[in-house]
Amino acid sequence: MKIIMLFSIKGIFFFTELIQNSGYKVADETQGIYISNVQLKIYYYETPSAPTNLQDKATTNGCALSWTKSAVGPAKTYHVQYKKANESTWTDANPDESGTSKTLSGLASGTPYNWRVKSINPAGESVYSSTGSFTTEVIPPSISGSTPICYGSPKSFSASNWDQGNYYWEASNGLVIFSCSTCPTTNVSANGSGDGWVSIKNSNHVELAQFRIYVGTPLHTDFYANIMESIKPPRQIIGQAIWDESDDLYLPGTYPVSEFLWSFSAYGWSVTQQKNPQGISFGRVEMIPPYTGAEAEVYVSAKNICGLGGINYAGTIGSMSSPAITYPNPATNTLTIEIVQETISQAKSLEQTVTDAKVIKQDPTYDLRLYDAQSNLLRQSFTKGGTVQFNVSNLLNGIYYLHIYDGISEKPEIRQIMVEH
Repeated sequence: MKIIMLFSIKGIFFFTELIQNSGYKVADETQGIYISNVQLKIYYYETPSAPTNLQDKATTNGCALSWTKSAVGPAKTYHVQYKKANESTWTDANPDESGTSKTLSGLASGTPYNWRVKSINPAGESVYSSTGSFTTEVIPPSISGSTPICYGSPKSFSASNWDQGNYYWEASNGLVIFSCSTCPTTNVSANGSGDGWVSIKNSNHVELAQFRIYVGTPLHTDFYANIMESIKPPRQIIGQAIWDESDDLYLPGTYPVSEFLWSFSAYGWSVTQQKNPQGISFGRVEMIPPYTGAEAEVYVSAKNICGLGGINYAGTIGSMSSPAITYPNPATNTLTIEIVQETISQAKSLEQTVTDAKVIKQDPTYDLRLYDAQSNLLRQSFTKGGTVQFNVSNLLNGIYYLHIYDGISEKPEIRQIMVEH
């Protein structure tokens, strides 16, 4: 214990005894007399106890600290120390504070820290308090760059809000970071094909930002084709294939396909009115078979700025085997069904061998029925030949089904019809 006395009395005095609650009796050595009832301001200091109830509120590069004052003391000032959680050396947060709070600044973002505080007064210093902990908030970095990355043509990627010494770059399989991985700008090269990414992580290996990249030529392994059949005059059979890609392989706006190349497994097929996607995830082509009843497997290859990808199976297409010609498909106002008398054996003119060729009955009666997707009969007509027209102007946009009964087979030929207004 230390006793600090503050007084102002002329002469030389000495203390004789402590008067409880009122100060000291003081004697004047020169006079040898006692003077009573002198009030002196006296401070009693004990070695302080450590602060308690540590509180903290972190920001991106600092933290506001607070604590409860010492229970024993009292404390005159408080001394704070802090350090990164994975380090052993403490840093003094000067200057000391007379109050019970302090704000730290200049800290690394997204980083765990420890801190402690002790009390100080003229009687001595307390031990340090228990250790508090906090993690500074992260300013998420962002990545700028472009895709795809082609073989032999590395690309540069840069980051904003880079925390030097705390961030580093990482890449997925198929990509290689071959320049500075701890710098805000890096170069990335390709050694594979498909969907990939580059990311920024901090020293605790937490991912803070990611940039998806398409690597190399298109894979498009998830293409599929929905085959719809239509016929345009004069008796020209046209097939339509719709392709799509999975979300995992298509990155809108970043991996534009410049061209699609279609091929067929059978001789004589051709493609007209090919439509490239131009940044959207579907496309359409019209395919002309060489003869009525022809079938073929359809293949497609996609091309981007890195080159032409592999050949992929898209589906199987077959033209109509009956002499009914339907057009237009999609239909807007009127769907036309034309009955044409011909035989499939005409395919021999294209050097195609057709087995089981059937000669169509010369005078059949055709029952034509149009159904919606719920199997509701919407239109019906009977004809021995020539042209039948169904008014579809008041039908909703969507898929409908034309059933063609030829008077011979029990089961109808079913064609899918699109209505678009």
